[in-house]
Amino acid sequence: MLIKKEISVLSISKDDKNIVSLNRRKPIWELTEGWQCSIVGTCLTLLDLVNLAKKLGIVVPSGFSTEYQLHGFFAHESQNEGRIAKRVQKLLDKRHSSVIKKTRPLKTAVELEEFWKSSLEIGNIPSPYWALLTHPICNEDLSEKIFADVHMLSHLVGASNRADISRLQDQEKELASLEKKIGQQRKKFTTKIYVKEFKIQKLEKKLLANSRQTRIKDTNPIAQSSTCECKSIPLLQNEIKQLVGELEKTWVTVRGQTDQITELSELVDTMSDENDLLESTLINKEPCGSNISLDLNGRCFLYVGGRQQVIPRLRSLVENFNGKLIHHDGGVESSLDELASAIVKADTIYFPVGCVSHSAMYKIKRLCGQYAKPYVPLRSTGIATFFRCLNHSTIQLPANEST
Repeated sequence: MLIKKEISVLSISKDDKNIVSLNRRKPIWELTEGWQCSIVGTCLTLLDLVNLAKKLGIVVPSGFSTEYQLHGFFAHESQNEGRIAKRVQKLLDKRHSSVIKKTRPLKTAVELEEFWKSSLEIGNIPSPYWALLTHPICNEDLSEKIFADVHMLSHLVGASNRADISRLQDQEKELASLEKKIGQQRKKFTTKIYVKEFKIQKLEKKLLANSRQTRIKDTNPIAQSSTCECKSIPLLQNEIKQLVGELEKTWVTVRGQTDQITELSELVDTMSDENDLLESTLINKEPCGSNISLDLNGRCFLYVGGRQQVIPRLRSLVENFNGKLIHHDGGVESSLDELASAIVKADTIYFPVGCVSHSAMYKIKRLCGQYAKPYVPLRSTGIATFFRCLNHSTIQLPANEST
């Protein structure tokens, strides 16, 4: 009887364990060996790996590139359950928590596959990749398909211009630096305001106490001879006025810093949008001959000014999307008189406001008005900025517009 009872208990425990495993997301070390490499490379940025290495006290030896060594280290350690693998798991879950919540209600492999296809079409790869591979009902066939899609995408991205990818990484670091600077400035001026307000409150309390003592002395003939403390009241009032003046100046400074923070925040958002758009396009770019996400329909674009070393990359980018780019240096070597003929040939004219002469810029605006051509001032000479404006202005133009 005792043996049967023990068998029954063991049977129930095993069933319960199976039920739990069906509802449990898979940790990274339980996935197919070798997939950890693509997960670490796709779902975490290099900045994530650097910060995680610092927290874990990992020292990278000299020799190969730091990025390569960190990627290989975390990919290898994630294959086995341990302290490092658990920290990687925690970071992945935190970074992609919103998409994990979205995929939680999905109950069939068909629903998971539809979610993956829609994510793939819009270029949203990292979060869905992690959320679906670790989903409790993601079967082996679907996992292999998702892995194969990302594997081929990695080849396409690797074949793209390394300089563009390097620029994206630099801008990620710049965004993080700007966000840190904004937080530090906000904290600094908030503390300064609190200190000023505390001093004013303290002096007001002292002034109130002295005023009460003065009223008592005025009603007490014996105490009227002592006027030392009464003389301190005007001094306190002057000090309060000075502090109020300083506080007003501080508020003016704070308002100026707030405006600067707002401008920096808008710049961060703009740079982030530009990076996301360019990165998404680089990831979604198909081999020559197939459909691509952006079709310029053979339009011709004129780029005036800018940096000479960037022009070939801009021209290659436009040609990859069925367009043509012509360039005028804005009067450095080419004559400004040649601008008119170039503008006549182009559908849209672009120029970076910080890297073109005033005379060229005024002539562009005058000629564009004369020939009814649209022009787009660019915030910077960067490729991401140009591509964002190119994509936006192209969407607004009719598909068959030509000169």
